[in-house]
Amino acid sequence: MQFTQSTDVKEVLALYERLRGVRLIYDNTVTGPVPISINTPVTEDEAIRIMEIALLMNGFSLVPVEGTNLVKVAGIGRNPATLGVPIISSESQLPDNEQVVTYLFKLEFADPLELSQTLTQVVVPSQQGYTKVVALPKAQALLITENVPIIRGLIRIIDEIDVPPAEVVSEFITLQRADAKDVLEKLTAMFERRDQPQQGGSTAPGAPRPATQPQV
Repeated sequence: MQFTQSTDVKEVLALYERLRGVRLIYDNTVTGPVPISINTPVTEDEAIRIMEIALLMNGFSLVPVEGTNLVKVAGIGRNPATLGVPIISSESQLPDNEQVVTYLFKLEFADPLELSQTLTQVVVPSQQGYTKVVALPKAQALLITENVPIIRGLIRIIDEIDVPPAEVVSEFITLQRADAKDVLEKLTAMFERRDQPQQGGSTAPGAPRPATQPQV
């Protein structure tokens, strides 16, 4: 596959249309080069995947029309979300290509607002402007618009974050002889000493002090 810097994107799309067996619908922003240089033979499936990746990297987006063999093509600077990207709520429904989708992440334990702020720092906004992370606190969910490979990566990240919090156990201890107030004060003092940083050069409790040299 050889498409040079002077090759217009429509030549790439014409080959893509033929190999995929779909009908493409362009908007008026679909113009510009999509250079591709593959010096070894490729299968049709590999060629399709290579073109999808190259199109996305160069600012072009493919938006399938559900229930048809039509695919909308958004050009550079056009947000594909305005063309009606698919809304998906299950990983099994994700298409096996490079298209842009909106994915509904259903959370069990993580706070949607906190998680959205974290992911906003991680996900680099796309040049077409479609990247969006929306917290849905009442639904305990996130709504994220991104391309499929990034969505798959975010699924793995969120699976690691959306876990039960550390379990807190309360236990009642019955005292036989000690006074409860006295025990509470001693335990509180012990925990406070444990949390305080040790001062440099301090002598450990119980350790012998160095001998004092007599002064002349």
